[in-house]
Amino acid sequence: MFRAVSCARRYGGYVDTVDAFEMVLADGSVVTADEAGDRSDLFRTAAGAYGTLGVVTALTLRLQPVSSHVRTAYYLFDDLKSYCRAMKDATGAPGTGKPRFVEGFLFAPDRGVLMLGECVDLVDGAAAPGSELSGAGVGSGRARVIPQLDRAAAGAHAWDPTVRGKEWIHQHALTTAGGGWPAGAAEPAGVAAPAVGARFATRRDGFADRRAFAGAASAGWDVMTVQHYLFRHERGWLWTLEQFAGMPGLTSTELGRGLVEDAAAAEYAELNKGIGGFIGSSARNPSFTQEDLERNFAHQDTIWHVDRLEEGVRIVADEVAVWPLWHCPALCDDRPKGPFTAIRRGPGLARPCMMVDMGLYGEATAPHYRFRSSMRRVQNAADLATAFGYLYLSPGELARHWDLALYDRVREEAGAADAFPHVLTKVSMFDDSKPDLGTYSMWRLKRAGLEGAAAALAAGVTVVVAAGVFLAVSPSARERVTGAIKAVFWPAQEA
Repeated sequence: MFRAVSCARRYGGYVDTVDAFEMVLADGSVVTADEAGDRSDLFRTAAGAYGTLGVVTALTLRLQPVSSHVRTAYYLFDDLKSYCRAMKDATGAPGTGKPRFVEGFLFAPDRGVLMLGECVDLVDGAAAPGSELSGAGVGSGRARVIPQLDRAAAGAHAWDPTVRGKEWIHQHALTTAGGGWPAGAAEPAGVAAPAVGARFATRRDGFADRRAFAGAASAGWDVMTVQHYLFRHERGWLWTLEQFAGMPGLTSTELGRGLVEDAAAAEYAELNKGIGGFIGSSARNPSFTQEDLERNFAHQDTIWHVDRLEEGVRIVADEVAVWPLWHCPALCDDRPKGPFTAIRRGPGLARPCMMVDMGLYGEATAPHYRFRSSMRRVQNAADLATAFGYLYLSPGELARHWDLALYDRVREEAGAADAFPHVLTKVSMFDDSKPDLGTYSMWRLKRAGLEGAAAALAAGVTVVVAAGVFLAVSPSARERVTGAIKAVFWPAQEA
């Protein structure tokens, strides 16, 4: 369901890891495009074009060497300003010695967890200065020292995100960050925990990137294998399984999470047979439409400059109020960008800079939420509109985010205009003729195919209650009903 996610802030976005690709054009010819060649415009435009220029058949990817494990520190914040300031401090200026992995979950405006991760080597005994990992960093060629961690201490804090029924990643992050730093024998040898509140604490153990941020209420840490780290969101689909279930009392327990996971796996297997075709499709009720979901459930990524993160959170909270929010920063370097990846608005115009992907995944709870206009205002406010979700911007509004003139020129040069749909027909949900609807409370029951049964049950309960009230306030009616019942069930006694 979820792709591998590293949140490796210093390497840019997914498109920045592609050095070249092979594409089959509409006329059947096969071309290779890269950043410096004759087809550099095609190379930059294909990212975000959603297959509307041709069919990509091969990629040349730039990989980064890693160690076997990732150590993650979790910092709990109880106010938005401190959380956003810490996010900016953790990302820092491009090229500075900051954590390799940075991610954040914001559960409410006054409750967030910042996660800072670094590759580690596990060793027996006390930690040594560390091993060298070459080739880290885009275009830098500089070596990077990998910190070492005592194997026994790491084992005491190992977490496996694949175990059925265990806490999902957002629950685990909140539990770990709120639990305080472990002490005593469980503390990793040579890796002492920084004191909360000591901004930019000096470290001498290879974890120079691990900061203790002013404003953090508490902190904790864990160790995962690299494979587990990359797919840490998979089992709970971030927190969307919890959102779809809508039963926090159930999904806060190991038994409940296991049951929800099993039900989701079974439904997903059915959807793979072709019953559904969009995120949130229902195997139990194929008539549950994409619009039914959109009215209630946000699924959208928006891109914000790190300096505007707090502003972006407040806009989203006012317009949509979906919690948690996911934050994943990434470097926007000074290399030429394509029409769908260039930052054309706001402070992100000055590059290199740090941008933050703010993921809105879950049930909208803002009282005035209207899925078309509310999401449209959020997308207009962001520094870059992305197509990772449902876009509600008009073609004119999208033109302020995207260089559609460049896209159309490249599309014409590739001979794609008559062979493939235009990107706007694939990603834009803009339609002024459709009503701008709000949420409705029975969407989960409709998705489960139980809306009719629930409505009938509610109607039956209403009739029974109304009849009971009528009989209670009308003695004569109560006597007539009582007599009729006796005549039916005890006729001899009545005679």
